[in-house]
Amino acid sequence: MYVNGTLASYKITDSGRRLQTGGQLVLGDYRDPVVHGPSGHNFGGEMFGFNMFAKELTGEEIAELSTDGLCTDIPERLERYRRIRWEDILLLPRRGNVQNIRRGCDEAYISDKRSLEISVEKAQAELQKVQDHLNNALREIQELKANRQTNERENAETNAELQKTKLKLNETE
Repeated sequence: MYVNGTLASYKITDSGRRLQTGGQLVLGDYRDPVVHGPSGHNFGGEMFGFNMFAKELTGEEIAELSTDGLCTDIPERLERYRRIRWEDILLLPRRGNVQNIRRGCDEAYISDKRSLEISVEKAQAELQKVQDHLNNALREIQELKANRQTNERENAETNAELQKTKLKLNETE
């Protein structure tokens, strides 16, 4: 179970466990097994975007659902996995004091969000180019350093040979 996008608890159920068909899914109350009817413990609050998926959502998807709130596009992105859709629930008959509210997500918000995502993707691509450039420069510096060390070693060997030659010349004089 997630609370505000953070894993709060979990329970592992048997693998392959399936829901029985022909039952009822009740949102806002539960069926009392003693009286074989509503319990009278009604839901009081707001409910939005109830969806049931045929796959386990990742922690990132859950966090995004929480972060994006009413304007999330996760259900649409995971449409092929949705088995119970909020849009279908809204078409069902309801009882009690139920009010519809506007979610406040308009195309401008969604467009702005997508524009921001595109900008972030472009910035990430540019950062990758800079990182590649820096990695290439680092490799070149390492090669130059290795060449310098080779040159210094060769110069030292040449100087040693010159010193030996000098000594031999001095001895022959």
